[in-house]
Amino acid sequence: MTQTLQWFGSSGIRGPLETVDVELALRLGRAVGHRWDDLVVGRDARLSGPALEAAFIAGALSSGARITRLGTVPTPAVAWAARHHALGVQVTASHNPAPDNGFKLWTPSGSAVPHDALFAIENDMEHPPPLVPYEQVGLSETAPEALDRYIDAVLSHVGTDALAGMHIALDCAHGAGALATPRILARLGARLRVLGGAPDGRFPDHPSEPVAEHLEGLIGIMRSGGHDLGLAHDGDADRTVLLHPDGSLIEPVRLLTVIAEVRGDDKVALPIDASGVFADTHPDKEVVVTPVGDIHLSRALETQGATAACEPSGTWFFSDWSPAPEGPAAAAYLAALIADDPAILERVAALPEYQRRTHKHRWSGGLGRSEALERVMMAADRAAEGLGDVTRSDVDGVRLDSPDGWLLIRPSGTEPVVRVTAEAQSADRSDTLLSLGRKAVEAHFGEAA
Repeated sequence: MTQTLQWFGSSGIRGPLETVDVELALRLGRAVGHRWDDLVVGRDARLSGPALEAAFIAGALSSGARITRLGTVPTPAVAWAARHHALGVQVTASHNPAPDNGFKLWTPSGSAVPHDALFAIENDMEHPPPLVPYEQVGLSETAPEALDRYIDAVLSHVGTDALAGMHIALDCAHGAGALATPRILARLGARLRVLGGAPDGRFPDHPSEPVAEHLEGLIGIMRSGGHDLGLAHDGDADRTVLLHPDGSLIEPVRLLTVIAEVRGDDKVALPIDASGVFADTHPDKEVVVTPVGDIHLSRALETQGATAACEPSGTWFFSDWSPAPEGPAAAAYLAALIADDPAILERVAALPEYQRRTHKHRWSGGLGRSEALERVMMAADRAAEGLGDVTRSDVDGVRLDSPDGWLLIRPSGTEPVVRVTAEAQSADRSDTLLSLGRKAVEAHFGEAA
């Protein structure tokens, strides 16, 4: 049985500063530095980043690790730089609200750290290893050229002038992506309009999660005409969301459904909450279904032979680049594919339409994740009674597939929330499925907090 982690969730450690504080960062640094002796460390633009980074580095140095500091960089740049070190560490809470922060870890291959290693880290956090003697304390240095190297690698991968003459509107959300993506797209020949182009950890324009309600400015620019593509990042630029010239957001799984044909991908990875459009459209292609969280998709590329993956939230993975979730490289690469074949957007629009509904049920009362999962199982049993003939999957929570749609009930890996997701081709059926799931969750979790 998989042991339950206390701190690490589906995308590393995340939480408010009251929880993810300098004391935790120090303990994490001591634990990580005890097990890996050569670390590359970066941070996103959040205001608490320097304090948490300093505490983590102090802990790692006291365990004897050597540290290379990158400063403020996108998370994918740390994952890229990790190939020259024993481990990459980014101080970030990704798309979470500005007061939150956290940590993500990357192996030299660019994939996520496996569960057993995370459990060992947490054990060392609870039972700290002894400090090394003074002559073995680690050394720290900066690598200001690391971001330039990452940018050059992206340019080499995508190709010279791949975006020549393409008009792109880009919203960096004042995140770390502002330091990389505008430079990359401009050097590839794109004509840019940039929003949120200066890092500011307060995210003053809008929350950093790149969803429609936060992207009104970018959507308005696209609707006004004159741009071939819109792009948006989150706070650490491990997500890239694309916008059609008419201002509508392009659902990532729908785009991957077409991109996989263009690239010739025969095996892709998708999380359990992904739309069924890929599998329905490509019965000849293999889909590796993973738990929700970029960690699991990155492992699927490294260990199960998938060559491409994405999440509905806008994380992208390509095995010919890196198993890490990408923002700047994905923005450049996907834009280049569309520049080379503008009909890609028409093919995406021609795919069958699926109606997706979601609901978040926040619980209260100190319920642990194990007990929450038990209640999710009971809620799924209750929902299944109203669905009749279903196929059940417990990859992450419980997904119930019926001939005309599916329902997913799963506990969040990062907050005290049960997520209910439903999808069907009919809006009425999707609404019915969601209502069934909500009632089942309320029956076992009580009213939302």
